[in-house]
Amino acid sequence: MPTDSSFIPCCRLPMFHGLSWLPLFTALWFLLTILSSYITAVTLGHVVPAFPYISDTGTIPPESCVFGQMLNIGAVLMAFIAYCRYKQLEHCLPNRKLNIALVLMGFIAAFGASIVANFQEKNVIQMHIVGAFGCFGVGNLYCWVHTVVCYRIVNRVGTVHLCHLRVLLSFIQTASFIIMTILTSVSMNRLFAALPDANPMVWKFDWPAYDLHVVATAFEWLLGITLMVYFATFYWEFKLFSLDFVLITFADVNNYVIQDNNSGNNSSSSLAHGDMRPLPRYAAT
Repeated sequence: MPTDSSFIPCCRLPMFHGLSWLPLFTALWFLLTILSSYITAVTLGHVVPAFPYISDTGTIPPESCVFGQMLNIGAVLMAFIAYCRYKQLEHCLPNRKLNIALVLMGFIAAFGASIVANFQEKNVIQMHIVGAFGCFGVGNLYCWVHTVVCYRIVNRVGTVHLCHLRVLLSFIQTASFIIMTILTSVSMNRLFAALPDANPMVWKFDWPAYDLHVVATAFEWLLGITLMVYFATFYWEFKLFSLDFVLITFADVNNYVIQDNNSGNNSSSSLAHGDMRPLPRYAAT
């Protein structure tokens, strides 16, 4: 739960205080995901080394298996970060509906990443595109809305400089998303108009619209990296956030006291006609 010392500058706290490690770990996990699938796909000759689409590097086995598994884990981490931020904002954001809308956008973005992981573009292209728009599109919307929220609560958590950084990251994401979408559509149309049987995963430099293709894929990588960096900026706020261990109630039937409803006497014979008084709760270790 959030600490009461929200006004303490985050820089005065230990490096990995609270949950500050979680945003950094998540960003590094996503980076490791795309790099591992990229290296595998290039090594096996499934894609060209010069800026393939991120999804192209996780389409063909065995890299698709690694990409899907790691991206699913990353989606869970992303959703958990969105939830933790939601719980933290409950204590400093008066607009509860805005906070709920924010966490829902975070969940949709995480679910979009999971769809991208499970529906490869060569198998179910329609669902893959839906997942990509959910992850990148709704994810970018989450960043913009969250940035506005950060400006509203800057006197409680965070700094103005951090808010400015998030504006820059959000703007880069939006520009990259628009450029990538437009250039991908144009380059694909030109390629298939000239070479109907071409495989865009191995787009050669002498094929039509190669320059547009490279620019589009470069902006997709920029979009993905800036989204990772944005989540990594939660590092400072999450220094003021921690989790308690779950409290579990244990039930031992042998030590229950059975109260007979008819006679009022203690009995150990009939559970069906008795009321059970539970044992004390024990904290999980």
